Amino acid sequence: MPASNWLIPLVLFVVFASPMTFKAVRGVAGGWVASAEGQAKSLGLLLHGVIFVLAVGFLMKRVSFFVPTRQSSANQIDKMMDLSEDGLATSSGPDMGPSPTRPNLKMSVI
Repeated sequence: MPASNWLIPLVLFVVFASPMTFKAVRGVAGGWVASAEGQAKSLGLLLHGVIFVLAVGFLMKRVSFFVPTRQSSANQIDKMMDLSEDGLATSSGPDMGPSPTRPNLKMSVI
């Protein structure tokens, strides 16, 4: 896993969880977010948690090092599925004995 996949969310967490951030938000949103010392209150913690999740979600969808390329996605899917020519999985885990006909498992990447 590349360092950017965990380093950016880690830095964002440190910023959002910082008492200085809670103090700054308290100055804008009011005393329900944190105490004067920057200690988080329950609703302030909930607010910062929601904003953190939205920020990380935005980064994962929009920033290039979080988004795999189409070719690498297709290769990963092919490796996971390990499909034979007839569309049946060739290595689907432990042998469970005879099974009914499986549906065609070939997938297309959009």
